[in-house]
Amino acid sequence: MHGVGMVVMVDKMPFRDATSSFGFTYSPRLNFLENGNTSLSVGLPLSAALGGSYNVHYGSYYEEEGNIRYSFNAPVIVNFNYGKGATRNADKRLGFFVGGGYAYYYSGQTEFYSDDESAEFNYHRGSGTTGPVGNAGMRIGVGRRTHNIEIKFSYMKGLGDFRPDVYTFATLFNF
Repeated sequence: MHGVGMVVMVDKMPFRDATSSFGFTYSPRLNFLENGNTSLSVGLPLSAALGGSYNVHYGSYYEEEGNIRYSFNAPVIVNFNYGKGATRNADKRLGFFVGGGYAYYYSGQTEFYSDDESAEFNYHRGSGTTGPVGNAGMRIGVGRRTHNIEIKFSYMKGLGDFRPDVYTFATLFNF
């Protein structure tokens, strides 16, 4: 089974404010241990997102600053599925899932600054981390057969250098 959709990723690190980015997700999964309206599955919901900000100040001086953020998330998750989307033959109109696994997360940011005194700089930083991840969500049947809309939330605790809390909210169309 496969799904595509939109994602919002929010990461919060101990030394800075939370940042958010908006992007796309592709979620292939393989069901095993299917039984009627239930199954266990292993999935790899890949997500890539962008975000940024821009500020300019005009007054007694001129100042311009901004940043462009990008992030990538690649978890491997084992889910328990019930109802719609659990199997190709599930006869329920609604379904849910819950699961956990391990993920890789990378976040990068390019910052720029300039002012009226010719001060100018560009700075890039980025870091990747791995950690445990958990997710939960629901599926709503649309049309005939296996098509459904999935709404999910996941949380990852980074164990690497910058130890981010990564929250992911996604809506997908599964086919």
